[in-house]
Amino acid sequence: ALLLTVLLSLGLVGVGAWIGWLQWRLERGQAEMNQGRARLQAAQRIAHVGHWTFDARNGAMVWSDEVYRIFGQDPAAFRPSFQTYWQQVYPDEKAALKQLFNDALADRCDLDSVHRIVRPDGSERFVRLLCQSEPGEHGPTYHGTIQDVTELRQAQQALEQLNSGLEQRVKKRTQELRALNRELESFTYSVSHD
Repeated sequence: ALLLTVLLSLGLVGVGAWIGWLQWRLERGQAEMNQGRARLQAAQRIAHVGHWTFDARNGAMVWSDEVYRIFGQDPAAFRPSFQTYWQQVYPDEKAALKQLFNDALADRCDLDSVHRIVRPDGSERFVRLLCQSEPGEHGPTYHGTIQDVTELRQAQQALEQLNSGLEQRVKKRTQELRALNRELESFTYSVSHD
């Protein structure tokens, strides 16, 4: 009886140790997952890229924290949906974007679009929308990213303006040089025939 009690006690100690080890592994895995989630959120904030999903079956849309920031929305007070996304698309760009979106749906291909949005405070942002679809048993699910490319777009516009100004100055200078060249040719001709 004493031997059986000792064996059962050792068995219980072994099971307890195994349960303790499993609990330690679970806690360690959760801590690593939380660290990974924090790193992902920091990377999205730094790169101004957020991710989203849309389930066409029930209309459910999920945004990452960065998408809320890009759109100027409060995650606690705003419920994202397909409808609310379109409400923030810049009015002059809605028709073209809807056509791109419908074409991508019909062709079952990915979507890549840069367009403007209007935040609730009235400020405009340029965003790059990347969208992929995954067919499902009960309808497709869409997912992708939104990147705030406003600063890049502003730099491109400034560069285009600079290039345009330089081209105009080059054209003007070329015209001046041609006029000077004609005068020089005329002068040379008159000197050589005198």
